[in-house]
Amino acid sequence: MNKYSYDMAIAASSEAEADTKMQALTTLASKLSAKELEKLADSNKDSKMRSLMILLFRLNTQELKRFAEVVEKEPLTLAFAKKHLGL
Repeated sequence: MNKYSYDMAIAASSEAEADTKMQALTTLASKLSAKELEKLADSNKDSKMRSLMILLFRLNTQELKRFAEVVEKEPLTLAFAKKHLGL
C-alpha cells in the first residue's frame, strides 16, 4: 500500500490534546477503508483525509480517542457497528 504525507493543523486546548487527536486519526485512517470513513462522516467524496477531517470537527477528543480504541482493539464491537451501518 502506498503512503502519503499531509501537513495539517489541529485546533486543541493543549499539545497533549492535539497529540491524542492525531493518534486517533492515524489509527482510524490505517484501520478503516475510505468507504467506511465516508459513511461515518456522511461524506460522499472518496477521500480518507476529507472524511477524517469531518470526524475531527464533529467528535470531541474523548469521543475520537474512544472511537479509535474500538476500531483498534474491539473487533466484535467494530463488526457490529459496521453491520449496523450497512458496511
